[in-house]
Amino acid sequence: TVNSITNATHLTVTSALSGAVGSGNTYALSGNTGAILYHGEDYQSGGPALTRYFTKPVNLATGFDACDLTVYFDAIRPNGSNIYVYYKILPGTADNARLDDQSWRLMVQETSDAQISDAHYHAFEFRTASGVAADSSSDTTDKFRMFAIKVVMATKDTTYVPTIKNFRAIALDA
Repeated sequence: TVNSITNATHLTVTSALSGAVGSGNTYALSGNTGAILYHGEDYQSGGPALTRYFTKPVNLATGFDACDLTVYFDAIRPNGSNIYVYYKILPGTADNARLDDQSWRLMVQETSDAQISDAHYHAFEFRTASGVAADSSSDTTDKFRMFAIKVVMATKDTTYVPTIKNFRAIALDA
């Protein structure tokens, strides 16, 4: 039984189990009540996708802090598939924060969905939603010094999957 969906990241399920669940993050359940926490791709770790590509964290050189990101790549995107690009940043003022503790933020696809093809590579471009990269604690950031990108490839039919080449992520100053 689904009790509530609190936001895009969390799904709370109740009245589904009647015993202890898993190890590590163990939930003690009484009777048939309890909660299972589901994390989507925008959570700081994990997610339901089977195919993901992560970049290593990119440290910008001292004095070269950026305010926005753009991602480019060439892809074969068959009908019934989709490509989602996420980013996370570490603000220039966050000396003690860790990039791994930041949540992923979904980027906007600028390329038309007409770029669907089973056999030919087409150029794709993804940008931040507001034209300014945002960290997970606030919706704006003046500057950032570190970033990482995650590409999620999804499909309805696992015999037709997206293929990516010529990946580029560019940190922009203005």
